[in-house]
Amino acid sequence: MTSSKKDRIRRERSVYFISGLSKRRESFQAVKQLRRQVSAADFFECYNSNPAPSPSDCPTLTTQVLASNQELVVTANACLLFTYRSCQAFFCSLCSTISTSTDFIGNQLDTLEALCVENGQVGTIVGEGSSDGWDVGFLSPGGGVPWYDVC
Repeated sequence: MTSSKKDRIRRERSVYFISGLSKRRESFQAVKQLRRQVSAADFFECYNSNPAPSPSDCPTLTTQVLASNQELVVTANACLLFTYRSCQAFFCSLCSTISTSTDFIGNQLDTLEALCVENGQVGTIVGEGSSDGWDVGFLSPGGGVPWYDVC
């Protein structure tokens, strides 16, 4: 394969990837109003943070989580941390080893952006709808991960 053909294929893949992310983000924005409501089996809390993460950093972090498109297994009492500039997010398994995806985590973070980050706060969603128990949220810069006893 010639060098110019390889370059053209790389450019086409890059355009396709960026276009796919843009369309994915647009679809999330279109249903954002509906997703501002947390499931009845979950609860959320927002709290003040000083300093608060930059409002532009958290959407970028959420986009990166969604773009990674990964299936994950999180062991019991373990957390995943995601960081982009001033924004730090987490996903924790509270009760047992659980299977999840970056799509699920990204969707929860997107909801928290609407509920908390847009108001200059950080926050957490705690999933109580199953025996798994999980929490996801945004942290104060340098802050610790909150822990809930839902098991």
